[in-house]
Amino acid sequence: MDEFLRVNLGNILTIITFLTGGVYFVSTIKASVEAQGGRLNSVESEIHELRKVMVSLARQEERMTAMDQRMLAQGSRLDRITNQLYRHGPQEEKD
Repeated sequence: MDEFLRVNLGNILTIITFLTGGVYFVSTIKASVEAQGGRLNSVESEIHELRKVMVSLARQEERMTAMDQRMLAQGSRLDRITNQLYRHGPQEEKD
């Protein structure tokens, strides 16, 4: 029992080494997590900017599609009027 309660310098150094290693391990992991958090924040901001660009492109594409449809409709009207003029001739000439 007397030997069980005896603590020598080797035991104390071993305990201090384990404690120091544990503290170093925890601080290293914490720093790594904080660095990953910083990188994640920058990636999130870039994704936010990319989302804005994609929305802008989608809106522009919709505008282009609508403009194309209007142009096609206008062309169809012009074709219809031209066909009517060729078939019937100008109204002024018939009168």
